[in-house]
Amino acid sequence: RGMSSVFDELHVDATTRLLVVGASGPTASLAVQLAHRRGAEIVAGAGPAHAGQLRALGANEVIDTHTDGWAQMTDRRFDAVLIAAKGTASDAIGLLTDGGRLTSITSDAPDPVRGITTSNLYVQPDGRALGELAALAASGELRIDVQTTPVKDGAAIADQVALGRSGGVKHVLMF
Repeated sequence: RGMSSVFDELHVDATTRLLVVGASGPTASLAVQLAHRRGAEIVAGAGPAHAGQLRALGANEVIDTHTDGWAQMTDRRFDAVLIAAKGTASDAIGLLTDGGRLTSITSDAPDPVRGITTSNLYVQPDGRALGELAALAASGELRIDVQTTPVKDGAAIADQVALGRSGGVKHVLMF
């Protein structure tokens, strides 16, 4: 399943208040842009260094999810949450309205409570959806930062991405 099915599962449209946790990562930054295209009100959860970038991608607000107790520091409530930062789902579920929806791309969705639907998303090939994303990127409607990296640096880049330190950049290894 791809981003389109994530938004269908989360029921993202112009009436949705969406929290994207880990929003500065490569997948989540695409999610911010695609949710913005659907007219959702988006709050991006990320470190403060990425606030300007995320607002430029369509986030209405940015909250610092790198601070201990971040979820208790906001009185905002959301209809849907997309988790893209491991270890944040159990805090984020408390910010959902009763009957809200949470999907995690980090395989750590908590058990449902208060009528909240929770799920883990696993990527499956979808040529049609990939074609749509490619067309949006080619037209400039979707911003994708791509960096070519020599294969000798691949292990270091993989470590950086695994730690959530990619800054939204997609890395392509050059052989």
